[in-house]
Amino acid sequence: MSTDKRVDEQPQNDDTHPERMLTTAQVADRLQLSVPMVRKAIRDGRLRASLPAGSKHGYRIAPSAVDQWLEDSSGKRPRT
Repeated sequence: MSTDKRVDEQPQNDDTHPERMLTTAQVADRLQLSVPMVRKAIRDGRLRASLPAGSKHGYRIAPSAVDQWLEDSSGKRPRT
């Protein structure tokens, strides 16, 4: 796993490079937010995420969803 923390350097989502899904902790770390803030954004519908069936490990978030969330917040830190 890469130690790079930039969301925008993930491979493009196409047939040869599917998006690598992120955990809430990874999103929080990359954006310097708390995990509860990321979960709240998911619950509020501001950040798209999936909860794999039978998963004991929580939400999975596509890097493109993180990029969209940041764009929607107009460059400001997401609301708490």
